[in-house]
Amino acid sequence: MREGALGFHPMTSKTILVVGAAGQFAGLAVAALNDRHARVRGFVRNAEQGKKARRLGAAEVVVGDLRDPRSVDAALVGVDAVFYIAPAFLPDEAEVGQRFVDAVRRSGARRIVFSSVIHPVLAELANHAAKAPVEAAILDSGLEYTFLHPTLYFQNYAAAWPKVVASGVLAEPWSSETRFSRVDYRDVAEVAAIALLEDRLLHGTFELCADGTLNRHEVAALIAEVIGRDVRADRLDPDTLHEADQALRRMFAHYDHHGLVGSSLTLRSILGRAPRTLRAYFEELAREEIRHALSDNDRRSVAAMRAAVAPLKGTMSGPDARASFDDVMEHTPDAPGVRYETARLSGVPGVWCAPDGRDPTAAILYLHGGAYVLGSARAYRHFAGQIAGRSNAAVFIAQYRLAPEHPFPAALEDAKAAYRGLVESGARRIAIVGDSAGGGLALALLSVVASGSVAPVAAVVMSPWTDFALTGDSLEDRADEDPLLTKEMLSKAAASYLRGHEPRDPLASPLYGDLAGRPPIQLHVGTSEILLDDSRRYAERARGAGVEVSLHIWEGMPHVFASSVGNFEAAESALILMGSFIDAKLGTRPVQMPSQVALPRVNG
Repeated sequence: MREGALGFHPMTSKTILVVGAAGQFAGLAVAALNDRHARVRGFVRNAEQGKKARRLGAAEVVVGDLRDPRSVDAALVGVDAVFYIAPAFLPDEAEVGQRFVDAVRRSGARRIVFSSVIHPVLAELANHAAKAPVEAAILDSGLEYTFLHPTLYFQNYAAAWPKVVASGVLAEPWSSETRFSRVDYRDVAEVAAIALLEDRLLHGTFELCADGTLNRHEVAALIAEVIGRDVRADRLDPDTLHEADQALRRMFAHYDHHGLVGSSLTLRSILGRAPRTLRAYFEELAREEIRHALSDNDRRSVAAMRAAVAPLKGTMSGPDARASFDDVMEHTPDAPGVRYETARLSGVPGVWCAPDGRDPTAAILYLHGGAYVLGSARAYRHFAGQIAGRSNAAVFIAQYRLAPEHPFPAALEDAKAAYRGLVESGARRIAIVGDSAGGGLALALLSVVASGSVAPVAAVVMSPWTDFALTGDSLEDRADEDPLLTKEMLSKAAASYLRGHEPRDPLASPLYGDLAGRPPIQLHVGTSEILLDDSRRYAERARGAGVEVSLHIWEGMPHVFASSVGNFEAAESALILMGSFIDAKLGTRPVQMPSQVALPRVNG
């Protein structure tokens, strides 16, 4: 019997090279190997990817390119086994793969595990056909080998998930009727780790699929069950997808007529358990961090914004800056079909933002930002109006008292009074929304109104300030990236508001509270802001307390970027998500806004 056949790991003391170790899929192989205490070397394209590979568990990294023989040879020095997955739709994938296999052979490595594709015999599909020559090269190399033939990955849904949730439409550029097998690539990565560390899968070719086959209507119904609102299936016209080349179009045409199906028997047998399910994956998406990529247009817009505000960074921090701050917020575009009216609720002044045709029994309380020192209901009316229009619910912006004239707990007392006023005015379904300091105030308010006669049904917060103790790592890690805020600026504002009060009091810093029993919460935060960790840590603690939380992290976006609707594409996308979430919880009819649907990823 070969060593390793009884579950020993004979290679754990050897070095295993993972190609593309920072990638969405190869990164999962790194994690699976790390779980088995294997020593992993990552082969990545740049230093930033190297950092990511190390975070995933790589003990060392080599920076290079598959087309550069010298960097490939350097990566293979001293390696005993290799995990290889090609970049998706590489134009010369077969040639690159063949050269890589030859380099592995020459290096003295003895084993290669190739993550290929289901049915590589489908010659009309470029991403399938390109795998066959690489498999042939491996067969001719004399290396120990294992071929993995996974079907479509669950993870392909991750990029489109926010738009599906926001729009209620699952659209792909092929028929909604054809059926597909799918698989969680974490299960594939687990098989890869077994093949790399043990001998029982040597010289095998394994079709890897989860249980069942589903068409798009059935997948949409599954998503609807998970998120609690209707989702319908639709077919994108491939002609509208400008980035779709002829190879993709041939693939879509094949999918139109044949789908892509396989059996789950092999995967179940190798793992010794049932494969992960698509429903469970969707449930993870519904509660995990949701990452949003930075578009090219937004990259240019952010650069222009950075140049414009660079002289102002950290300066807008005291009462003298109130007029300037309000002027900035006034620039948010007015929302069509929304009327504005000044009013008082339980003695708290503010502004109503009322969309036409709103539901009178549903309302939103908006708590504005400004570090508890700046901001006004009037200045925020257009921004809050954008939310009112998208959720079809009236929004009341509370003009809570500001520090230093009115320190803690004045803002919270006013927020509580305004909420009580909404209940007294007839609202029976209330959501609380806030940004920055107002976001932290909204989360603190949840703890004091949850036991009232009308408990809030949801909260949406943008870049919330949840920790007056200022302990988040991002206060330092993102200091250079944040174009607006500084730690010193927040420290001064905290001192102005707290006036010596304990900064970890949950009524000031909701991060430190008992979060059990909170209603569903949606958070939005950019990666280019020092308060990033205030959102991340709050979301983590809320999930741990059993709260339904969705955390949206927007790559490259600054503090409260959603107020820049009209300037940032991400702002429009975030507002759509907010309106959809609020609608689902309030039961109002949202205003449907057009949104782009990302080209679905296919395994390659």
